[in-house]
Amino acid sequence: MRQTDTQNREDLEQELILMVLATIKEKDFQQLPSFFELMEKKNNRKNYIK
Repeated sequence: MRQTDTQNREDLEQELILMVLATIKEKDFQQLPSFFELMEKKNNRKNYIK
């Protein structure tokens, strides 16, 4: 942002915020595994490799 002209910084900042919000809205965070689910998958992979 520092390389952007001072006149355009606010516009750039607003565009970046909109892009971040749009990306967050697209993602379905309900489907993220919990910590324990991740650990279980990791343990299952170790057992499968043996």
